[in-house]
Amino acid sequence: MALLAFFLRSACERYGKSSIYAPLRQLGRLNLDRLHDVNQFARKQYARKRGILWQSQKQGIERLLNNSSFALCTPTGSGKTLVANLAILKELLILRSPDDTAPLALYLVPSRALAGEVEAKLTGELGREFVVTGLYGGSDWGITDAWLTSDMPTVLIATVEKADALMRYLGPALLARLKLLIVDEAHQVVAEDNERERNALAEHMNRAIRLESFISRLLLRKPQIVRVALTAVGGAQLTRSRDGLS
Repeated sequence: MALLAFFLRSACERYGKSSIYAPLRQLGRLNLDRLHDVNQFARKQYARKRGILWQSQKQGIERLLNNSSFALCTPTGSGKTLVANLAILKELLILRSPDDTAPLALYLVPSRALAGEVEAKLTGELGREFVVTGLYGGSDWGITDAWLTSDMPTVLIATVEKADALMRYLGPALLARLKLLIVDEAHQVVAEDNERERNALAEHMNRAIRLESFISRLLLRKPQIVRVALTAVGGAQLTRSRDGLS
């Protein structure tokens, strides 16, 4: 019986340490007025059977609690999206001042397919407290779009090409609200050394250069913006962009 009790206690302690409630309560202490929203988010995670954190998620959330900007490099399927969601929750909802204009996060993805996937996930995860919209088609936005004048926290999901167009046409309006930059598949900021990439560079079609150029111009215009880089590729490839992303 003593041995059984020991194992039960050990299992309960590990379960408690891995629960999403503990780190979310730490986030909630940053603004007690938003503690209800934080608890609601935690309950949604448990309802989706995601209330127990992987070790990689615990480390990512620890970085989120102790730092503003950081890079998270963990394997595919290890829960990087949850850390990104919590960054959005922290920067756009918990830390929002009553006098601030509606804060905005820009979520960069490498492809239209991934943009649609991220949009669907975030819409379900963040709920009614946020406006979540994907801008990744040829002509899917305009000056009458609701997110431009919304007083709710907004997440824009875009490819780098679309983000570049937004910055050119709506730069001042975008920068006035922009609080958070999330770069998914951030290792793509470093071009691979192969013939295909060299040809793309010669034809001014290289995505890595576009991504690096866009982020550099954004940081030049708004150096204080919080940024989170997500990748499943080894940290060596991020060395070149370390100062810009993390």
